[in-house]
Amino acid sequence: VQINQTNTNSIDLIKGTSNLTIGSVGEKCNRGNGFTVTISSANAGALVNATGARAAYTVQYDNSGVKSLANPVVLTRTSAKKTVSTKSFKVNIPANPQAIAGTYADTITVAIAAR
Repeated sequence: VQINQTNTNSIDLIKGTSNLTIGSVGEKCNRGNGFTVTISSANAGALVNATGARAAYTVQYDNSGVKSLANPVVLTRTSAKKTVSTKSFKVNIPANPQAIAGTYADTITVAIAAR
């Protein structure tokens, strides 16, 4: 897995954002019958601040549609990728006029495993 972070700017939780590219992932696996890409969130798909306030978000990865990370997302690739194939990684955060000011964070993990 090769991950390139491209956006660490502040996000206005009151206004929200759509299709914000936060990075790209390079997929590569030489296993003949393919591999899986598992995307998971330390906070079950939510940005969390120091007091525990949450702001749910969804992700878009490689045209797989909009996905919640409340549970890990597993994508199956059915053939090898012998050269790096770069996929964009985007987030969507709905507007929340009741959001509490502060610093929110989550850790997203992307793992590739041979099938």
